[in-house]
Amino acid sequence: MARGGFSNDSSKALADELGVSVINLEESVVLTIDELRTVIENVIYDAVGDLINTVFTLAMKSCDGKVRDVMNVIMTCNDWSCVCEKLGG
Repeated sequence: MARGGFSNDSSKALADELGVSVINLEESVVLTIDELRTVIENVIYDAVGDLINTVFTLAMKSCDGKVRDVMNVIMTCNDWSCVCEKLGG
């Protein structure tokens, strides 16, 4: 597209004459529904992960050594088999 998001001067003049608001899509992000779903899921997963880490960090400060050790293993593992292996279960 030409300058200002208009295809030519006559389209800009017509938009001005009609009082039409023009949105420049070059500055917008257009996603498919599946792409939007993926973006939203990633944001939610990141937020939940941050929340869990914060809760665990705060809880670890108020627990005894054995509980802190278990919580630390849970925080460093990516799955439950890792947790069981590290805790000898």
